[in-house]
Amino acid sequence: MISMVELYSHGDYADTLTAFNSSTAERRWSLFTPVHLKVTKGKCPICECLLDGSVTRASNNSANITINATMDHYRPKKSTLYPFLAYDHKNYIVMCADCNNLYKGCEFPLYPPSVRGICQQSITQEQPLIVNPLIDQLDDLFDIRLINSLSGRKLLELTPKHSNGYKYEKALKTIEMFCIGHYDTFSHTNSHAKSLRLEILSSHYQKFNKFIKALNNGDMKEALLEYNSNNLSEYGFTEIIKKKQFSDHT
Repeated sequence: MISMVELYSHGDYADTLTAFNSSTAERRWSLFTPVHLKVTKGKCPICECLLDGSVTRASNNSANITINATMDHYRPKKSTLYPFLAYDHKNYIVMCADCNNLYKGCEFPLYPPSVRGICQQSITQEQPLIVNPLIDQLDDLFDIRLINSLSGRKLLELTPKHSNGYKYEKALKTIEMFCIGHYDTFSHTNSHAKSLRLEILSSHYQKFNKFIKALNNGDMKEALLEYNSNNLSEYGFTEIIKKKQFSDHT
C-alpha cells in the first residue's frame, strides 16, 4: 500500500484544483487522476498494480478487461451515505478499477460505536474501517509477510500490525475488503478478479522475496542490489519493510 500524504503539496495539485473549481463537468473529479498517479508512481495505492494499461484480466464476456485508473470517492457519494462529499476534492483517491468498483464499491464500514456523519463537521467524529492512504500512517497499521498460499503460490501479503483494538480492526477490514492479505480466507467471489489478485500478490512476492531474505540474513550488499535492480523505491511495501516489519513463512 502506498502512502499519499504528500499529494496536496505536490507541485501540480494547486493548478489541478483551480481547474476543478472552474469546471462544471459532472465527473470533474477525474481531473485529479494525473496528479494522483504522479504521487503513486503510476500504481494503485491499495494493491500496487500498475495502471499503465499493461494489467488485464478475463471477464464474463469474451474480451479481456484492462485494469485502468479510476477516481474513488473515499466516503461514497451515494445518496444514502455521503452525497455532500461528491465534489470535495479531499474525498478522492485514485484506485485501480477492481479495487474501486469490485472490492470497495459503496461500502464504508465504521468502527462501533461510531455514528455515521451527516455533514462535513460530523464526519470528523467517525472511525472508518477502511484505510485512507492520504492521511493514515500505514506502517502503524500493517506488517508484511511472505506466505505459501493454498493455491500453491508464494505471495506477499499485508497483515495487521496490532493484535486488537481500532487499528487492528481497521487494518483487518481493509485487508479483507481489498483481498491484499490473508488471500486464502478473504478471496473475492468473482473468479476473474480473484485470479488477478492472486497474480498481483504473487508478482509482489517475486519482486521482494530476495530483498527480504537478504535483510533476514544480514546481507546488506545483496539487499541493496535487489533494492536497486527491482526499483523497490517505487513501492509502498518498501517503507514498511525498511522498518523491519516483515516475516518470511516460505
